[in-house]
Amino acid sequence: MNVEFLGVGSCMPEYEQADTASLLVNRHILVDTGWHVIRNLLRTGVNPRDITALFFTHMHQDHYMSLAALLFYLMNGYHSFGSLEIYGPEDVGKYVDMALTYGGHEMYYSECGTPAVHALAAEQTVSLGDIQVSCIASKHAVPGRCYRFQDIAAGGSFVYSGDTAPFDALAEFARGSDVLIHEASFQTRETPADNPYCHSSAMDAAHAAAKAGVKTLYMVHAASASREATIAAAGEIFPDCRRPMEGDSFCV
Repeated sequence: MNVEFLGVGSCMPEYEQADTASLLVNRHILVDTGWHVIRNLLRTGVNPRDITALFFTHMHQDHYMSLAALLFYLMNGYHSFGSLEIYGPEDVGKYVDMALTYGGHEMYYSECGTPAVHALAAEQTVSLGDIQVSCIASKHAVPGRCYRFQDIAAGGSFVYSGDTAPFDALAEFARGSDVLIHEASFQTRETPADNPYCHSSAMDAAHAAAKAGVKTLYMVHAASASREATIAAAGEIFPDCRRPMEGDSFCV
């Protein structure tokens, strides 16, 4: 299973990290759409029409900002959504409807039909050929999902936290996986007890990786200036921790 980092940054684009955390799995499964999904896919050599499944971790703006662009690209360029199916927490359908309206679906492209949308219950599992995707509820300010991707044929797996405050169930969910991709929005600051926006630090990510027993931790959703400091802080807790760049990839 091949995983590519389309975006790795925090909620606001930077020069080095132009997009928020988002992933491409096996060149046809997308996780979140960020600010620049069309550019991101084309830069990796993937035609947006080749995306067959789109998973949303949660419906905060920086994670769905270019959903309308993706849907418009398919409507205007191909007059079809192809085999695209969209998955996410319980409110995902509302945001897909808004994106379709913004893209002019009813006025210009009604012949395209609509993509299939699936609101995932916590602990639900989806089978996509050899890839099995399971989820649990994240601990965030809006409904969210943490995802586990398992290659049934080859056996590799990874877990993506999405945006979340630290919580014990995530480490158990990730147990036995090869890789944990975890947000580190608080960077090297201790996560406050009063955490209304429900984010995590690099140390929280490292503790989750250590408890889960994964091989490698990738920290995302943090400012580029904190790269070395977050690696150093997390490295005191978990040995193989990394801060990927846009375009980096790994295989499990």
